[in-house]
Amino acid sequence: MMNLIYEIVTVLLIYLAGYGLGLVLPLPGSLMSMAIFFILLLFRVLKSEKYTGISKVILGNLAFFFIPPAVKIIDSMDVLSGNILKLIALLIISNLLVMAVAGKVVQIFLKKEHIDD
Repeated sequence: MMNLIYEIVTVLLIYLAGYGLGLVLPLPGSLMSMAIFFILLLFRVLKSEKYTGISKVILGNLAFFFIPPAVKIIDSMDVLSGNILKLIALLIISNLLVMAVAGKVVQIFLKKEHIDD
């Protein structure tokens, strides 16, 4: 239980640091938080093994995080309805880009992990 609290507090502090940077820099705070967390993991300041508990909690409740964007999309349907083809094209292109980048990042990390062993 104490480990989970440690994980939550650490992630929250990193989020707040990223949010603070987002107020100074012209980038979203959530993006800055992810970058900070990634850098801390990359340089092994934080050990990824210590964050399995919070990872399982977040992944187990992932659908909960999609409720606010879904409500906003429904609320903005009048704006989106005239641009449905553009929206579909944008969704397809962005999904392909996300999959390509995620796949490349995983390949890089697998190669790096293989080299480190």
